[in-house]
Order: sequence, then structure tokens, then C-alpha cells
Amino acid sequence: GMELSVVVPTLNDRDELRGCLDAVAAEAPDEIVVVNGPSTDGTSGMVRDREDVDVLVEIDDRNVNVARNAGIDRARGEAVAFLDPMATAESGWLEAAEGGL
Repeated sequence: GMELSVVVPTLNDRDELRGCLDAVAAEAPDEIVVVNGPSTDGTSGMVRDREDVDVLVEIDDRNVNVARNAGIDRARGEAVAFLDPMATAESGWLEAAEGGL
């Protein structure tokens, strides 16, 4: 199948992000990229402590479009899926995303 990078832009939602990443990692995408805006809630440390996040990008901008573009710049996959940390990825979503591409 095609290589899929999952990009998760985040800003001060560490606890929601933790659950989101747990769900994403369970689906085992080719790459997980977290783009962290200027969070002040310990997001960086939580992400760095995880072994399932491939890339952590730190940006100074609070704009989600800037975060998405930063994620695209760093993602290695042929396709990029964006995920909101507030969203819960249901089991099977990755396969559905690949089927839709």
C-alpha cells in the first residue's frame, strides 16, 4: 500500500493529544508527525517520551494552517492525513483513509 503519514497539529491539548496518539498508534501508520504550537502545558515532553511519534515539529505560530504546512514539509509519506487531537480515531480509520485515496 501507499505510505501514509499522519500529521497531528496541536496547541495546549496534551491530555486529548495523548488519547488521540494512542488511537493513531494502534492503527500503525507509516509515520506519525506531531506539530506543536507554542504549548505551555507540557505537550513537548509528553510527545518526546513516546516511542510511537516519529517526528516532533515545534513552531512559534498559533495558526493551524501554519502547523499543517509545517507537517507537510516534514512528512515523508506519499499521502498525508491530518488529525485533530480532539478527534477520536476509531479502529479501522486508517484502512478507510487508504481506501479513499
